[in-house]
Parts: sequence; C-alpha cells; structure tokens
Amino acid sequence: MTGRLHVQRLSLARLAPDLKSTEPLIESPNLAPRQPVSAFRLEQGRLTTTPLFWGLTPPWLKVLDHAPHCARAETLSKRAMFHEAFSARRCVIPVSGFYIWKPQARSKQPFLVTQVNRGPLLLGALWCRYHTTLTTFTDSTALISVPANACLSPLTDRLPVIIPPEALHQWLDPSTELTSLTPLLMPAPLELLGAFPVSKHVNNPAYQSPSCAHPTGPMLRWTVSQEPVMLPTMSAIPPRLQARRAVFGLTIGLLLAPAPSLWAEESPVAEVITPTISPFDDRDYRVVTLDNGLQALLVSDPDADKAAASMNVRVGSAQDPDDLQGLAHFLEHMLFLVTEPYPQSDAYQQYISDNAGSHNAFTAQQDTNYFFDIEPSALPGALDRFSEFFLSPLFNADHLESERNIVHSEYMARIRDESRRENDVLNQLLNPDNPTTGFAVGSRDTLANPEGEATLRERVIEFYHRYYDANVMNLTIVAPQPLDTLEELVIERFADIPDNDLSAPTIDAPLIDPDTLPRYVERQSLQDRRQHCVSISLFLTLPTSIAPSQLSSSRIYWAMRVMAACCRYCVSQAWPTGSPQVWAVAMVTKRCLPFPSASLRRAPNAWTISKRRCLPPLSKYATQA
Repeated sequence: MTGRLHVQRLSLARLAPDLKSTEPLIESPNLAPRQPVSAFRLEQGRLTTTPLFWGLTPPWLKVLDHAPHCARAETLSKRAMFHEAFSARRCVIPVSGFYIWKPQARSKQPFLVTQVNRGPLLLGALWCRYHTTLTTFTDSTALISVPANACLSPLTDRLPVIIPPEALHQWLDPSTELTSLTPLLMPAPLELLGAFPVSKHVNNPAYQSPSCAHPTGPMLRWTVSQEPVMLPTMSAIPPRLQARRAVFGLTIGLLLAPAPSLWAEESPVAEVITPTISPFDDRDYRVVTLDNGLQALLVSDPDADKAAASMNVRVGSAQDPDDLQGLAHFLEHMLFLVTEPYPQSDAYQQYISDNAGSHNAFTAQQDTNYFFDIEPSALPGALDRFSEFFLSPLFNADHLESERNIVHSEYMARIRDESRRENDVLNQLLNPDNPTTGFAVGSRDTLANPEGEATLRERVIEFYHRYYDANVMNLTIVAPQPLDTLEELVIERFADIPDNDLSAPTIDAPLIDPDTLPRYVERQSLQDRRQHCVSISLFLTLPTSIAPSQLSSSRIYWAMRVMAACCRYCVSQAWPTGSPQVWAVAMVTKRCLPFPSASLRRAPNAWTISKRRCLPPLSKYATQA
C-alpha cells in the first residue's frame, strides 16, 4: 500500500475546471503521512481546495500516532471509524503519482506509480473533523485502498482507488447513494497506470529532492501483447457447430471455473508451510506468514476442549532505557487495557472470564509474550479483542498510576523469592554492559514520571512504536476448529498490524567476561529449612553459533550430555518412581530449555513437531544463546 505521495506541477484547471478555490496546492516530491496534504471537496456546493492532515483522526481518537492514513474499501461500511465519513464526507487528493514498495530478500525497492502519460491522478479519500475548541477544529483524511490490478500486483497487493475526473462530483456529493459508488471502488484499469523503480532515498521522508521521481529502470506497464487473443466471432461459424461449441464451452467453463473465494480480494498471505510432524501426532499443523511479516503457527486439535492463543514479540527488558528500567514490563501491563474498538478497560479480561478462560503475559529479557485460553466457540471474539492490542492501543493516562502500582506490587511480592534472589546475584556476576542483566521488573522509583522531559505515557508510546512491529511477532493458535477456519481468523484480525520494516533488536555486548571465569559463588538463603539441603548450579558457556553437523562431535554436545546426566541423576533420586524430563540449563540465555533425552543426538529440520512441543533446530538454541 502507498505510504508516500508525489505532488508536483499539477494543472488544477485540467483536473477540475470548475474549481473556485484560490488555496495554493501543497507540493512535495516525497509527502509522507502525518503531514498536510491538499484535497478537493465540496463546501456549500462549491468545489474547493483545502489542506487536510494525512491521518484520519475522529474525535474519540486519543493517540495521534494511531491515525490511519489508509482505509480498505472492503471495510468502509463495517468499521465505525470509516462508515460515517464514507457516507457523508468524501474527498479526493490530487497527485502526480504515489510510491509503493516491492518486497525483496534484504530490503524493499520503491516504485513511483503514475499515469502512463504522466498526467495527474485523483485519489479517493475520506475526511473527518475534530474540534479542539468550540471555534477551532482540525480536518484530517485517509486514502481508500483497493486490491492492485493484474499489471501492478507483482509489486504490491493494494493501491489507492482512482476517481475518474468525470465522476468527481458524483464522488464528492454527500447526497450520492452509496450503492452507486461501488463501481468506483474497483482496481484501476490495466492500461491507466505504470510504475518504475526510483532511488531508495525515498525511504527517508526528510529527503525532498526532485530526484525522488527520477526513474532508475524501465516502466512496468500493460502492453497490447498481454491482452487476450481475439477468437473468431460466432457469426463466422456454422449454426450446427455454434450450438455444439456453446454446450462444450459451458461444460468446460463450469468444470474449470475458480472457486468463489478466488474471485475475492487477494489473500494477504506471503507463505504457507506444512510442518513435518511425528507419526504419532494426529493433530494438523500449518505455518502461515502474512505479507506484513507476522508468522503464525496454527494447530487444529479436534479433541481439544479449549482454544488458546499466544503472541510473542521479540522485544523485552533488554531494550529498557537506562532512565526507565522496567519500561517493557510496564508496556505489557498497559497493552492489556483500553483499545480503540473496546474502550472499556476490562473488555478483554471480562470476555475471557465470561467464557471460562484465563489470560496472562510475561516479559523476558528479549521476549514479551501475551496468551490466553478460552471456550472454542468464543475464540473469534477473543481474537477480536486480542488483536487490537497490536493495532489500536490507546495507553490511557488514567491508568498509568494504577498500573505502576501493580508493577511495584509484583516486584515487592517476590523480593524475597529464592529464584529471584539467585537471579539477582547472577546478574551481578555477568557483564554489566550486557542489557539483559538490568532490572527488568520495574518499581515506582524506576518508573517515576520523568521531569523536564516527555511524560511516562509518551515514553511508553515511543517504546511501542520503536520496537513493536509485525516483523518481530510470532503468533500461535491451538483450537479444535479446522486449519482453514483458523487461517481466516488470523488473516482477518492480524493482517493489518503495521509493517514498519523493523527487526528484532540485537545485543553486541557479551554476556560473560571470559577474564572473570571460572567463578565460585555462595549465596545465603532466607528460607528456614528444617532439613539440610545443598543446591548446586552448574553453568556452561557456549559459543555464539554451532553448525548442526558439528553438534554430535563437539565438546558442547558432550558437556550438555554430562549436564543432562547429572540432572537426570539428581531428579531420579528425588522422584525414583517417575521418568522426569531432563532440563539442560544454558547459562548464556539464562533460560531453561527442555530437551528430551534423544533430542541431543540429532538436529531436526525447522518446524519439526514432536508430540508435546515444537522445537526449532538445535542450532537455533545455540545461536540465540
């Protein structure tokens, strides 16, 4: 979808001969959202030019960064944000072209889309008004997008709707029946538009040079050779053969006609993978990657009595700023609250509770995870509320103090917890330059409202937009519904999560300073134990990466086998009648990674599913460690 406009040297007389306004046109070779843009609209029956803020801001919208700059034509009559504006407040934005980005292996190539004859275009849009006081107001707008036509679909999946000049007044007139506007909400004619690659300087909205629009390659356009070959007319065929061919053609047409779902809008799915599963596993699996980069693992289990979902964001406490430790954890709490479609602070929690479910979340050093389980029949409604955390959170200021107190209570409740005390001691032994060793929970002191700077709410919003992106999100859904149903639920609710081309943060500082090893530490326990118990923790350092082919012959393999044997012996002494799972503790990540006893002997393929867990390749554990 377009995210920039090219507005330069437009002939207003050619675009709208009856234009009465003298307002100058806002021109820019690289006009980005959240900026003023000139639009045509009817005011008291007169066609005028008006500057509008590009980003639709209805009166109830609290966070300006959530203002959408585009609206899907398919949702205009369904979403409350767009329905009223589409019914009575339509406009057009005159441009000389617009930019789109073609996904590639390592980056995205920008293209400038223009008329083939380089003439001006009228882009269909909506507008709304937000009163700041009784006498002052701000008007804002959002473009309307439709599926790309066959010519430009290799570059992008959606394009702005193009309004023909002869239909301008019909589009702008608020009294026009909405049904008569449906023919205008269609992909542009094949022969109208062309696109050519331009410099990647366009990626920077501050770059305002006219060279933004200079082609760096040939124009992609629809040619005559791409049109279907014309067959002889029926009048040139004998009558008897006409009837035979008509019946034959009808039969073949019915047999080969695509399913109705193929006539609809192109699905925003980039890739679908069927994982390799255990022969003893009777569940169905599917890995779906959306165009925005979000990856979803879908599991259909007909025997499941509950449905569950989990969203993992590859951002955690390691990204906390030095002056606001615990900010990632605090964001996790704020995200559970008010969203745009569900303004009640407990809408999500109440729905989960009313349908026999549970929910929670946690923040780790490099991950934040949100999850819930619920009655299978209520899964669509739960996903409606769940997905809005990543689409339209409002971060209401009214809840800042209460959530800060909750975070502080969590910190105080476990301040004497043995595992947390052990982790705190461990952090003091590790490299202080590594951000995973910081204070992750947060408290009233570390989350105090900054003075003389941005408020805590602004810092939360800044953190959210800086790190949260579809490219760093992984979704998992387990439910008794079929895979096709689960895939539709994911597409409908998660395909609109913004894709800002972000990637998961990386940490360059080593976790351990080799010069400080080996080390022996004793920690005093606060628990009053009546029996003598000695707890010994053994931590091994691993290299940053290891090839699966080297795993069986490496010292790491045997070191982990020794550790596994020690753990197995200790656990079997405590529970001699059971068959406990072996836990190999990797110090480098400070996580407990469960390995079945046979898992260390071979490196399974990616997305290999065992009966009870999904394990990426063992090399991934070593690399992330």
